[in-house]
This record gives sequence, structure tokens and C-alpha cells, in this order.
Amino acid sequence: NYNIFKKISFPVHNMGYIKNDKKLSAIYNAADGIVIPSRQDNLPNNGLEAHSCGLPIIAFKTGGLVDIVEHNKTGYLAKPFNCEDLAKGIKWVLERKNKKFLNKKARARAVEKFSEQIVVKQYQSIYKKVLNNRSFKWKKKKSGLEFFSNSNKKGINKPLVTIVTVVFNGEQYIEETILSV
Repeated sequence: NYNIFKKISFPVHNMGYIKNDKKLSAIYNAADGIVIPSRQDNLPNNGLEAHSCGLPIIAFKTGGLVDIVEHNKTGYLAKPFNCEDLAKGIKWVLERKNKKFLNKKARARAVEKFSEQIVVKQYQSIYKKVLNNRSFKWKKKKSGLEFFSNSNKKGINKPLVTIVTVVFNGEQYIEETILSV
């Protein structure tokens, strides 16, 4: 139900669900900013996608959005659930004189923090750190990492577990999770 859009004094275009990555990228690149008014979100893909396209994010200062957005540099983080502050953030993005600078900063942050190469290195570092404290050996596989026990009585190392990760959480949470297993 889009009746709320009738009350807004500027045009709103509902693009529907976009399956094509090139079309999605074109839409992001045509926009001035993206508003993500989530109350809870661990690390929203639309935020990562937007920054990857150089699009500033306007959001509440909650959840994983704090990890994506650098306040007043790559977007605007409003006080949690304060709609007036969120509106202030929208205005801030729209009225920026040097929009290209904001776009470049957003893209640079995406590459610096969330590129595949960076995330893979972070995970490898975490797994090595955790496993060096345990009696495991590990080896890298195309599908993820396999962990082997060093204490096999027959001398045959059997995989204990294979882990494939595709999330971008802070390393302390991953380390805590692995250690608690």
C-alpha cells in the first residue's frame, strides 16, 4: 500500500523488486542517497551495495549500519528512531555542494572495509588465531576452510568441520562463536 506517497511533495518512483545486478547498479547510481530506516539490521546488503556504487546512506545509528556508514563522511547516522534527525540527514545529503566527494568517500569505504579480498583476509586471520590456541590443523579449500584434529590415534586426519562464511561481522563475535563451539 503506497498511499503514504500521496502525502509527499516530491516524486516517488517504486522500482519494484530488481533481479538484474546491472539495472540495480544503474538505479543506485541515479540516486542522490539511500535511506535505510531499519530499527534492527545486522549488516544490510542494500547498504553495502549502495556504498559500493558510491551512494551515501542515511540511516539510524543502530546495528550494522554503524559499521558501514562513517557519519558525515560517507552518509548520515541519525539518532536512533528520531525521525526529525533522519530527515535532517536526508536534507544534509541532498544539499551537499560537493556531492562527488561524498560519493567517492562512500565507494572508497566499501572497497576499504568490505571488498572480498579484505573480508577473506579478516576471516583467515581470525580462524588462524583461534585455531592456534587449539590442537587443530587447518587447510584452505575452494569451498571454505577445513579443520583437522591433530590427535587422531590412527594417524589419519579426518576433517572435524568445514566452515564457509559469507557474513561481515566484527572479529570479536566470530572468535567468540568459534570458541564456544
